Amino acid sequence: MSSLRERILATASERFRNEGFARVSVDEIASSLGISKKTFYTVFASKEELVEHLVSNKLADVKAQIDEIMARDEWFVAKFSALFAFLSSVPGGFGVPFLHDVERHLPHVWKRVESFRERRVMNTFAQLIEQGIQEGYIRPELSTRLFLLAFTSAVQHIIQPHVLAHESFSAQQAIGGLLELFFKGALTDVGRKNLAALQRHNTSKRRL
Repeated sequence: MSSLRERILATASERFRNEGFARVSVDEIASSLGISKKTFYTVFASKEELVEHLVSNKLADVKAQIDEIMARDEWFVAKFSALFAFLSSVPGGFGVPFLHDVERHLPHVWKRVESFRERRVMNTFAQLIEQGIQEGYIRPELSTRLFLLAFTSAVQHIIQPHVLAHESFSAQQAIGGLLELFFKGALTDVGRKNLAALQRHNTSKRRL
């Protein structure tokens, strides 16, 4: 049987992902679990503490998944394709309403999200680009540092809840578009052909 802490986290995660946390009260969370508000506060001192735990858990999950992909004994194109698919899904896993509330109401927590995103983007793609250059899929004359600074800046400025709220594209579409825009320009002809072939193969498998 799950612990009370795990039950609270699971219930809150589901509600917050769909509705954000600002409009969901501790009373509502406690009521949905069949516990009292007093019992809730024996586990979490406040709703803010609950949100901070959820963010920490989700960031740890993202890090673990990225590390697992990067540790695979696969060629550059396969790793890039896997990262492309995973990173495009991350905002949906958090929930844009949740991220919007974090950005608006808990700026210190939002800074953690942005700092994590920047570090992971820089470190992960630096490794990936180096592998791509060695395997002949990334143009060797590419300035890795300039590329990563430009890519990170684009992600940081576009994947923002207050920006996405006024755009017609989703966070998933934005991340996918940025990855394709930046990396397709960095790929060699061989890299582009192999990536296109792998993406067609993956699309065919999903249709089966």
